[in-house]
Amino acid sequence: MANKSRNSQNVFHNIEIDNTALEEDIELNNTRALWRAAIMQKLLDAASNSKKRSAYKSKIQAIQWLKGDSKDFTLVCFLADMSPSYVKSKAAAAMMRGCKWRDDRRIAKPLTI
Repeated sequence: MANKSRNSQNVFHNIEIDNTALEEDIELNNTRALWRAAIMQKLLDAASNSKKRSAYKSKIQAIQWLKGDSKDFTLVCFLADMSPSYVKSKAAAAMMRGCKWRDDRRIAKPLTI
């Protein structure tokens, strides 16, 4: 049994594994996740019902950002590997539901500025 294990080690000992492609894929996924989280934060800010002045200001900015066509919005969508028109349509649909997480049957007011 020990001899069989030693032979297996000799066979695999000489194989070099190139992890470069795997590391690049992981890095790309991490970058994509980071920018998708930035979009999600804007959606959370747009849905905020906080009475704090700073939260209300963030809400207004988030809604304008999600509805607008800024270079910043386009770049963030590109880095998130998402189409800006897709993000806008999903954000608009969420805002029409009052930013509820589900489209259930409860009454909600659409978000407007």
